[in-house]
Amino acid sequence: MAVPQKVSQAVSTGSTLSEQVAARPHSLGIYAYQTLRKHFKKATKYKSQVLKDTDPEALHQMRVGLRRLRTAVEIFGGAIELPEGVGDRNIAKIARRLGSVRDLDVLLMWLQTFRQEHDLGATEIKALQTVEANILKHRQKCFRRARKLLKSKEYDALTTALKGWLKQPCYQLSALLPIDMVLPDLLSPLVGEVLQHPGWLVGTAQTLPLRPRKRMSLPLINQCLNDQGGMLHDLRKRMKHVRYQSEFFLGLHGLSYASLVKGFRNIQDTLGILQDEAVIQAVLQQSLGDDWSTQIPTLAQYFDQERRQMWKHWQALQIQYLDPAFRHHLRQQMLAQKSLQLEDGLYSVSKEDGEP
Repeated sequence: MAVPQKVSQAVSTGSTLSEQVAARPHSLGIYAYQTLRKHFKKATKYKSQVLKDTDPEALHQMRVGLRRLRTAVEIFGGAIELPEGVGDRNIAKIARRLGSVRDLDVLLMWLQTFRQEHDLGATEIKALQTVEANILKHRQKCFRRARKLLKSKEYDALTTALKGWLKQPCYQLSALLPIDMVLPDLLSPLVGEVLQHPGWLVGTAQTLPLRPRKRMSLPLINQCLNDQGGMLHDLRKRMKHVRYQSEFFLGLHGLSYASLVKGFRNIQDTLGILQDEAVIQAVLQQSLGDDWSTQIPTLAQYFDQERRQMWKHWQALQIQYLDPAFRHHLRQQMLAQKSLQLEDGLYSVSKEDGEP
């Protein structure tokens, strides 16, 4: 790609690359810097609360910050020059340790809420309490591993290196490019990744035009989830990743783009409920045996009803995302940014606090 004339002139000025980027508030480098700074702050400010282990929300927010920081490092990697030892793998390790604890917290809270909100028999209550005790025991083990990592030299080295970079950022030459010029190039792979995923075909007749199977019975839904649930889980993970990346640029697009990104969250939530059910049932089976549904029939019935409902939601999403007209609309809106808006000399960046 030819270097724009303004960039060529900037390179020949004799000033450092960092100075050239800093002088261009509309550059890719400045946008990358803002995004990394925001999510680094969120990823680190909850550390002391997490170590106290008194509020599960603090751990959740730290994990969200780390995951978004990791996504930012990935998407802006071609424009920034990070210190050695700072990269996707290092951040992902910490996020995974916290994630293992967070997943157990969510599972424990879900079971406790279900037990409190439903009229259960004594046998069902006792069975659920047994499962909760096993989860709590495993959670304590996972938290010890997470706490050890947060107090390690490895974690300190990572955060120190990132703080140093934020004080004196280093860039690659592409950081000089205007953000509005490269934004379509950043978003195009995200659109393709979503639209080409085979998960959209799960539960379809696989004949043209592609449509979900009608009037699927619960046994057929269960069979479909058993056979291809992993594909749906992967689509959910991809959708979360794409959603994070897309949200970085909410301030550079209009309302139609924001609506599409909100739709990504809807897909993530729907598939997340189906996946959570599978995880909970695996835990129940591990703690209570293959006959867990006879020990807690109220919960088994609840799962059946919710699975039917979530499958209907999933099929509605399939109809939308398999529609050629909608796919064309998605491509057009994801790549059509509005005129740049500045706040105090910097781009506006969307707020994600409190989101999963």
